[in-house]
Amino acid sequence: VAVAGDAAPSDSLAVSHIIRAYQTNGHEGADLDPLGMYNSESFPQRPTPGTSGYPAFLDLEYFGYSEADLDRKLHFKGRGSGGQRGYLEELAKAPEKVTLRGILEQLRKTYCGTLAVEYMHIGDPDKMN
Repeated sequence: VAVAGDAAPSDSLAVSHIIRAYQTNGHEGADLDPLGMYNSESFPQRPTPGTSGYPAFLDLEYFGYSEADLDRKLHFKGRGSGGQRGYLEELAKAPEKVTLRGILEQLRKTYCGTLAVEYMHIGDPDKMN
């Protein structure tokens, strides 16, 4: 059943959780084996990939989404970022252009590539975001 306008549930909280999950745990899905030499015997501590090829706690289903949600326009209530700075603030500025697929592509590019930066230990939120 399609829900129109302001009656549609907001995706803001779920997207916020997805962003934070990648910020804190994206390294678990990083491409640490660009030569393809990885196997479960040589790296038993590595999380088993979920349906997306990333750890299950980074999959769409973990956050209540499915493949059908990837290209739909996400619905954000309001135009603010809830005080959050960084990527969520950028998304809140242009909600009509935001899809889950685009968000995931950017998060995976940033946090799950062959080169990444670990910064969640930084105590100053301005520097961290």
